[in-house]
Amino acid sequence: MNKFRFLLFGGVLLVAIAIAQEAPLYDGKWRGTHKVKAGTEMDVELVIKGQNGTWQWERNRGKWSWACAGHEFPIVMQSSTPAELTFLIEGEKDIKGCGEPVVSLKFVDGNRGLEGTFQKSGSAVKLTRQ
Repeated sequence: MNKFRFLLFGGVLLVAIAIAQEAPLYDGKWRGTHKVKAGTEMDVELVIKGQNGTWQWERNRGKWSWACAGHEFPIVMQSSTPAELTFLIEGEKDIKGCGEPVVSLKFVDGNRGLEGTFQKSGSAVKLTRQ
């Protein structure tokens, strides 16, 4: 009976360790900037929970208005590894003309920040964990 308990406890412990190791590295709220056309910067917010999340360009840069700003768009994870995060922003799902850009990001500054680009345009993104 003691052997059975030992094996059961060992199995439960291994499952707990496996779950803990797969805790999403990117979960949380990230805020930063997206450098868009002609060097204009827009504040952005990325929220990630597991394999789901949202992306939002904020309406805060005064003179430059854009229909896609101010809306939360769902994201679809394409890759989430310790080396890189890649996701698609489902802009077309809510507003025609917002596109479905793919963003690739890597950790910087001791995992407190993310930097990368929009794959098609090459425009820069810099984010900080909140």
